[in-house]
Amino acid sequence: MNKKSRILIVEDNADMHLLLSNIIQDAGYDTSSVYNSFDALKIYEQTHPEIIILDMWLPGKDGLEIIREVKQQNADVKIILITAYGDYNTEKKIMDMGAYAYFTKPFSNRELLNTIDHAFDEDIVEAQ
Repeated sequence: MNKKSRILIVEDNADMHLLLSNIIQDAGYDTSSVYNSFDALKIYEQTHPEIIILDMWLPGKDGLEIIREVKQQNADVKIILITAYGDYNTEKKIMDMGAYAYFTKPFSNRELLNTIDHAFDEDIVEAQ
């Protein structure tokens, strides 16, 4: 896996934003991070990250709208959605839209990192 691979973190809660940034950077990944949907789409278009860690409820557009817009540009980008308010129907809709994974807060940092590692490992296998 390429630990220099870029991850975009989109989270409006300052504490969660900092936590996500720290654990992902400490694992050796290169990150960009923003607090709202408008900056998320702008930074996505500038940096083309391989993975997006995305909060469901954001100022501006919600996570579903961002998934839709990003997937129209690049169907291969891996989106890991995080929400505090999850249920089966929401999870099903998110996964049907092409999200790679779905986490309900609170979540295990180790499980999130394992999911990120697995997503990059899949990209390496697909490229071979």
